[in-house]
Amino acid sequence: MKTWEEKLADLRECGVHFTSSAAVEYWSKEKSGQMLRQATYEDLIFMIGALYLTKEETLLPSGQGAWTFDTECVYDASDYVKAMNRAVELTRGEIVVSDVQAHFEDTAWLRFRYDGRDIHWDLQVDDDWIDLSFVDRLDGLLRESGSSRRYCCIDTRGQDVLLLCLTEGELHRLKRLCESEIGPIAGEW
Repeated sequence: MKTWEEKLADLRECGVHFTSSAAVEYWSKEKSGQMLRQATYEDLIFMIGALYLTKEETLLPSGQGAWTFDTECVYDASDYVKAMNRAVELTRGEIVVSDVQAHFEDTAWLRFRYDGRDIHWDLQVDDDWIDLSFVDRLDGLLRESGSSRRYCCIDTRGQDVLLLCLTEGELHRLKRLCESEIGPIAGEW
């Protein structure tokens, strides 16, 4: 059986990794040694995609290549701006947006500049649940740009989402490691 450190090395080959030793240290303290020894690849991806609390009590993304979040997470427009920026960050520069703005009350929308264009996407309001259609639309921008990356999702069987942005090769390597269903959000490459 592989150690959790060996599993982290495998995940790095799939484009999913911790971005700092502080994040690794945080999660190794947060989880017991037993839990880390028994951690599945999905467990580790979940930790990599989550936020961790720094010594200065600032929340920072744990890693690159994955984003873990609760879908019941929108309380005001700034939450959509943060979500958009985090989803774009997953593309590792394949999509570059600027001037991200959002509105969230009885209606919701995202506006931003991309590739010299002003883009406006209307979103659905469902209490504090995030409308993930913006990720589908970002995936469309990836396709339009000719990028080799696609947004992919691991089924968490709950209200958490584990979102990744992978090349086809990274996806195939990850599928060999994970027991959970994983695939492109558009259903095709």
